[in-house]
Formats: sequence, structure tokens, C-alpha cells
Amino acid sequence: MTALQGGTPASPLPQAEAALPPGWRLLCRDEVDGTNATLVRWAEGRGAPFDGAPAEGVVLVADQQTAGRGRQGRDWHSPPGNLYVSVLLDGAAGPARLAEVGFVAGVALAEAVAALMPAAAPALKWPNDLLLDGRKVAGLLLETALGTDGGPWLVLGLGVNLAWAPPRGPEMAFPPGRLADAGPAPGRDALLAALVPRLAVWLAVWRHQGFAPIRAAWLERAHGLGGPIEARLGTGKRHGVFADIDPDGALVLDTETGRERLLAADIHFPDRDP
Repeated sequence: MTALQGGTPASPLPQAEAALPPGWRLLCRDEVDGTNATLVRWAEGRGAPFDGAPAEGVVLVADQQTAGRGRQGRDWHSPPGNLYVSVLLDGAAGPARLAEVGFVAGVALAEAVAALMPAAAPALKWPNDLLLDGRKVAGLLLETALGTDGGPWLVLGLGVNLAWAPPRGPEMAFPPGRLADAGPAPGRDALLAALVPRLAVWLAVWRHQGFAPIRAAWLERAHGLGGPIEARLGTGKRHGVFADIDPDGALVLDTETGRERLLAADIHFPDRDP
């Protein structure tokens, strides 16, 4: 198979395989254009890169990506050595609620890193970045797809810098970093084995109890809460204090003219900009 079809099988990840929740499935590939893009195509019936039908809990890991993407279509540099993984999930909750899965995944990833690196203090940057020692070490990307039967799917992608980090770009609020910068770092297998069960648990909490417990857990690790921020939007900039996230995940900004609710923005911190 070609990379665009879903890559060729790569070395297995036995710890991650053993840690999979019941019914979940791990696919390891050497190279794909993007783990998210590959699962989206599969969910939409555009090719059949894997055996069987698309199902919740399919976890796709690639050694490297040739066209990895982050938020807003930005390139995600993806050489070998880091973790590039996407998970196929049921999208029946609907667009308004599916954005909450980014917070679910952030909490699960922060917990996994903290468990494997006890001396580290991972923090979460709204809406979807993981920070460690003031550096961005991971990002999340959510994409939706419609199956051939019209059923909705959600693809959750995560990129975690384990051994390599790109140079800082002008749009980055924090310099990129690696888990290895903060001490002995886990390998892909160990990190995925710690992440996937936590993701499944927090997804179950979200589905049965709603967003409130996810919001509370996310806020416990929120970077910059209570401090000044600059929110960069397509229409300009907003300055104020990061006061909260509201019950549907929007950022709550206290400004000189009152409280604002932001659904999307690039968040920068005055003491961190280049």
C-alpha cells in the first residue's frame, strides 16, 4: 500500500496493544500523509486502507507523517521519533458538543505525561496545547467526517514531541519543546499505553456526566488562568484577564469594557511573546 492509502505496517507497540480498552484496535504504520487525514478518508469511504469497517476506538499511529497538520491548517513537522496518533470516535454527540472532546483529550494526555514523568508539571493552554516547562510539547486536532451511511465520525489527532521539536514560528505563543527537555522521557509505546486507557475513561465520564467534570479537571491544569492574555482573532486583538472557561468550553475574558466569551482565538501571553 502507498502512504496515501494508509502506509505499510510498522513495528508493533506491545505495551500500547496490551493497554487497549476492550473493543479498541491499534494500527501501526510506517508513513502516512497524516494520521487524521487517513482516518477521515477511511471513515468517509474514500478507499479501504485497513481491514474491516471503520469503528469507534481505532487508533492509528505512524512513525512519521509527510503532510501533518495542526490547527488552522498549519504544518505539523513530523519526522521519526515523536508520537503521531489519531483515534476514530463516534460523532453522534453533534458538532456543538464534539469540540469538548479536545478538552477530554487534553486532560487524558496531561495525566499520562504526569504519570510517566512524576517530576514534570504538564499544563494545558486553551484550547488544545500541552505545555511543559514553558514549552509547547503537544497539540490536538479535531476533525469530523460523514460515513457512507451518513453517520457522523470524529477524528481526534495528537502530536507529541518526544525526541524532536521544530524551530519556533512567528505565530507560536510558546517555543516548541520535547518531553526529553524536562527529564527522562517515555517512548512512544509507553506514552500511548498510558494515554489510551485514560482517554477511554475520560470519554466515558464526558458521555455519562457531561462536560462539567472535564471542565473542572482541565481548569486544574490551565496555564495562565487569572493572568493577562492577548487573544488574537481574525478581526483583531482582545486584551484582558483569562477568567475562566464557560460550561461549553469557550474562553472567558475579562476586559476593561466587560466580560467577553471567545469561541476561537490564538492565545498569547505578554511575558512569552518573542
